[in-house]
Amino acid sequence: MFFVHLSALLGILVFIFCLRKLGGTPKKLPEYSLTILILAALFVRILCAGLSKGFDNDTACFASWADRMFQVRPSGFYSPDTFTDYPPGYMYVLWLLGAIRNLTGMAYYSLPHLLLLKIPAILCDMGCGLILYREAKKKFTEYGAFFVAAAYFFNPALILNSSVWGQVDSIFTLLVIIMCLSLIRGKMYPALICFGTGVLIKPHTLLFAPILFAGMLDHILSAEKNARLSLTVQLFFQCLSVGAGMVFLCVPFGLEHVWKQYFSTVTSYPYAAVNAYNFWGFFGLNWVSQDNTFLGIPYSVIGWTCIAAAVAVTLLISLRSRKDREKYPFLGALLMISVFMFSVRMHERYLYPALTLLLLAFLYRPCKQFFLCYGGFSVLHFYNTADVLFFYNPVEYDRTSPLIISVSLGMLVCTGLFYHSVFRTYWRTPAEAGGNAPFPRLFPDRPAVKKSSSSRPRAKQQVLSASPSAEESVMTVAWSRPLA
Repeated sequence: MFFVHLSALLGILVFIFCLRKLGGTPKKLPEYSLTILILAALFVRILCAGLSKGFDNDTACFASWADRMFQVRPSGFYSPDTFTDYPPGYMYVLWLLGAIRNLTGMAYYSLPHLLLLKIPAILCDMGCGLILYREAKKKFTEYGAFFVAAAYFFNPALILNSSVWGQVDSIFTLLVIIMCLSLIRGKMYPALICFGTGVLIKPHTLLFAPILFAGMLDHILSAEKNARLSLTVQLFFQCLSVGAGMVFLCVPFGLEHVWKQYFSTVTSYPYAAVNAYNFWGFFGLNWVSQDNTFLGIPYSVIGWTCIAAAVAVTLLISLRSRKDREKYPFLGALLMISVFMFSVRMHERYLYPALTLLLLAFLYRPCKQFFLCYGGFSVLHFYNTADVLFFYNPVEYDRTSPLIISVSLGMLVCTGLFYHSVFRTYWRTPAEAGGNAPFPRLFPDRPAVKKSSSSRPRAKQQVLSASPSAEESVMTVAWSRPLA
């Protein structure tokens, strides 16, 4: 447990250091700073991947599935005699990994074999960090973007997932990030392709369907009235083509087998929580049947009601912020955090994509509370996953252990802080939220605009009030990007 606490402490120090740098005076970075940062982050991940076999069950599954794909091909992969709980998407990746292992003669669970199994997730993890840096450079200075990237690259929760545990959550997270960026840029077809690919890799991508729907609705409503029908038809056929592509990739596995696979995955683990330190974990309900009741209401009904409420609130905020094209990462984080905290059947790793989405949302609404939530959720998520990875023992499992209760309580506190930030930045009107300012020194090349005085001509005040900065609840005119 010492190394878990040490890693969490180092993560906290990284977040505090980056936060202070983001709020400080920008300086010129030394040459090759970004290259050194990326190489250091990659080195840490490769080192952790080589030192840890990962979660035994997951590593064994990925290794055997890779070999099975190479030996029997997709047509013989799904079988009642073999345990498989992943859809076809990632099996294509494992097919390649299985071919590499067999053709090179790698020994099972050797260092090269472990690195081979983990490298797809590590590369996608690094890809998310590079995308964050690229987006941060558009919003901040190069100095600010560097420390945003550092806050991502040295997040212990993210390193633990891909490099130590050996899971592949970073792969579908990368697709969700690209989907959100495509929606921001009004590119619907790439967003649909990313969503469809994500569903083929991880069924949990379906949780982000409301975000895709919100983006498509905004895209239609933002068009001229006489063009909306044709745009709707275009999107419909794009959806059909993506669906056809998904079916095409599933056909080699057998559509009946694939359907059974998805259905069994969705209906598996009928518990209030599955090692998730959330609302249910706080009350000691991990591995307790979702059919148990509270005041006569099954936990499953409460969980599904919470999902419906989270979707409804997410779509309502989207409609209230229809002109804000940069809201989709925030909406994704809001939906994922709410579902993880209050829905049933949540596993410990399901919060993972919300971390990257929350940091991306911070780039578009750089208020301090979002960064604090990112750091808080990251440390608590790290404790949750590390406890399961290193100390989970089903024989002596204590669902009311002090660690589970304390981390669950911390999650609830962070969720409350996040909801408060949501109210301040996305729910209130710009005039009400104007006091929630971003970090001013992230924008040194944008001179501050003095507050309008009564002597200023009325026409000029109207121009300022109609500018895009007035529509952003945390951005004031002083810190907004100059109008083109």
